[in-house]
Amino acid sequence: MGAVAAVYDYHWDAAAEEFLLATSGSELPGVRQSYASFFLIPLGRFREAVEEIERELKQDPLNVAHRAFQAHHLNWEGLYDRAIEEARATLEIENSLAGSL
Repeated sequence: MGAVAAVYDYHWDAAAEEFLLATSGSELPGVRQSYASFFLIPLGRFREAVEEIERELKQDPLNVAHRAFQAHHLNWEGLYDRAIEEARATLEIENSLAGSL
């Protein structure tokens, strides 16, 4: 619901509340990625987005979707060398993503 509130309604207070609820407590797969991509990035909170994806990658280091998002988030934060490293690491795992990185 946080992604819907952020992306479709631009209701940032409701999005913040939903993502806070979703990210506290249990470690549901993908929740932090959604929080980072649909809430933190549009607000320009790139560093926090990178930290959230790093938490996801600790749980699932081979998740190519999280790695691809992380490459984009690092790029938006201006950490170009790290973004390139992350994109290359993603392609080592799954080279069919070359067009999306």
